[in-house]
Amino acid sequence: MEKVSTTDFNGASANVWSVEVADWIKGDGPDRIKVLSPPSTCGPNTDPYLDEGDPLETASRHGPTALFLVGDDLDWRTISPVQGLVELAPDEHMPTAWPAP
Repeated sequence: MEKVSTTDFNGASANVWSVEVADWIKGDGPDRIKVLSPPSTCGPNTDPYLDEGDPLETASRHGPTALFLVGDDLDWRTISPVQGLVELAPDEHMPTAWPAP
């Protein structure tokens, strides 16, 4: 996963990531897609992801991650700034609960 650009999303700057898709859990699609990471705030702001930072940036350092997306083949984004992904367990399976206790 790598950040490839930024774009305007509801008046705030949002990061766009190039994501390699290992498996589509529901539906199917290409092996690589661009995913917009919605900011935590709307409108002009010097820190659109607030104190937590861009969750896709954090996930890019973690490793295997499941993304929950809305959109179509041309326009993907995570479902929300805080519920758009879950980091997979070391065995690359979905955790039984999240966020982690």
